[in-house]
Amino acid sequence: MILPFTIIELTALGIALLIYARHALDYESIAIDGSSVTVEKNIGGKLERHEFNTKWLQLKQEEDGKRLIRIEQSDQELPIGIFVPVDARAQFFKDLRQQIRCES
Repeated sequence: MILPFTIIELTALGIALLIYARHALDYESIAIDGSSVTVEKNIGGKLERHEFNTKWLQLKQEEDGKRLIRIEQSDQELPIGIFVPVDARAQFFKDLRQQIRCES
């Protein structure tokens, strides 16, 4: 009588661990090299890489509650800073803008 409930519970636990493991290695990397900014994101095992020219990109900070930072260049738009704590995003925005200006 207990065995079916044990199997259900262990199955649910296994599914939860698989979901957690899928996102445990998520990251966002920003590299500034001369006149280019490279943003690499790995979310849920999906790797994305975007390159922007520092002369043409614009940094914008959203005004909603999340206050994510957006990098925009012509038809490309990419939100960044998802792993930065909300209270540190304003400083991150200032530091990133300053680094991009210094490198270009």
